[in-house]
Amino acid sequence: ITSFLATAAIASTALAGATYGFTGITNNNAGDTAIGEAQFSVMVNDAGAGSVEFLFANSGPQASSMVQLYWDDATSVLSSLDSWSTTTPGGVDYTGLNAANPGHLPGAPPTDFTDFNVQPKNQGGKVNNGVGPNEDVSIFFTGTYLSIIEALDNGELVIGVHGQGFRSGGSESFVTGPKGTPPTGIPSPTAALAGMGLMGLLVSRRRRRD
Repeated sequence: ITSFLATAAIASTALAGATYGFTGITNNNAGDTAIGEAQFSVMVNDAGAGSVEFLFANSGPQASSMVQLYWDDATSVLSSLDSWSTTTPGGVDYTGLNAANPGHLPGAPPTDFTDFNVQPKNQGGKVNNGVGPNEDVSIFFTGTYLSIIEALDNGELVIGVHGQGFRSGGSESFVTGPKGTPPTGIPSPTAALAGMGLMGLLVSRRRRRD
């Protein structure tokens, strides 16, 4: 019974969503980099029916905009880029699915971050239609949730953000973590699940000894 409950707890936690922060890779302006690292995040959720949601959010309050979004998918865990939506429709419009310009994350090697991308609609300015303070956008992919989380934690899937709209007028690029390492400063969801599984196993063994 204990083993079954531990397995159920792991499955329940895995489907609850995992949030990742971003680390700057360009550092054109230390203040802008700090703003992006403090305010930008992406939550990955199991949307059901083979769909996975990437919910990008800008917590504010400093001026900034998450503009082009990129995915570097080394092991092809993402099957297709399907659609987008937002809970803040007044200022977010991501009509450019797989049509970002530039076609790779600025500041990263030209061969990286070319698998999938999106950018805001040009009308009114891409920066204005990006994810500003207290705004969000959800990008939906076809894929297997647990495989995507594992790839993110292993650095086999890396998400990139091109940030603009800072008060300085500059731009910065951010990633969820260098390839081959877990996201910077964010506990690994799969590591947490593994810990829970180990805890359940230890409890089970202890009860057997008693």
